[in-house]
Amino acid sequence: MIKKNEISYKVITSVRRYETPYSNKAARSITLLHKAAWLGEKRTAKWLTEKGADIDVKDNFGYTPKMLAEENNQTEIIAFLERFVLSYKLIFSDL
Repeated sequence: MIKKNEISYKVITSVRRYETPYSNKAARSITLLHKAAWLGEKRTAKWLTEKGADIDVKDNFGYTPKMLAEENNQTEIIAFLERFVLSYKLIFSDL
């Protein structure tokens, strides 16, 4: 059985190894943030958003990372993405 830390490590090292853009879609049209959201990898999701991953990008089926988190009942990721959006709106509403 793979531990969550191993999943985070594999996601991050694959990004570094192949220099994949953080919002680049894989073969199935999902981003690393989609994977992190589905798996409940909050630390990885936080790291990816800090690196500029697009939280609104949709896969081939029209799902955003937040929608995948909701579908898989990943409440920590859902809350994190909602807070991220709120903080983003607050920052740019002042401009």
